[in-house]
Amino acid sequence: MTLIEIIGFVGSGLVIWAYVPQIEHLIKEHCSAGVSRRAYTLWFIAALLLFIHAVIIRDIVFIFLQAANALLTLTIIVFANKYRNGICSTHKSGKDPF
Repeated sequence: MTLIEIIGFVGSGLVIWAYVPQIEHLIKEHCSAGVSRRAYTLWFIAALLLFIHAVIIRDIVFIFLQAANALLTLTIIVFANKYRNGICSTHKSGKDPF
C-alpha cells in the first residue's frame, strides 16, 4: 500500500467517523429533528453514482469511501424515516446536541 492510499484510507475513516454522532443520536434518542431526508437521499444517490465510477476506474480508496458513504447515508435515511416525528428533549428546548 502506498503512502497516498494510506492517506486516502485515513481520510475515509474520518468521513465514516463523522457519521457516528448523527446515527447515534437517531438511534438512541429516536429523534429525527433537523435531519433532511431529501438531502440524505440525494447524498445516497450521489454516493452510489460515485461508487460506480470508482469501480469503473478501479480506485480502491474511493470504492471503499463511497461504499461506506452509501451504507451510512442509507442508515440515516432508514432511521430518519422510522423516527420521522420523533423529537428529543434537547431539540424541543432549541439546544444543539452536537
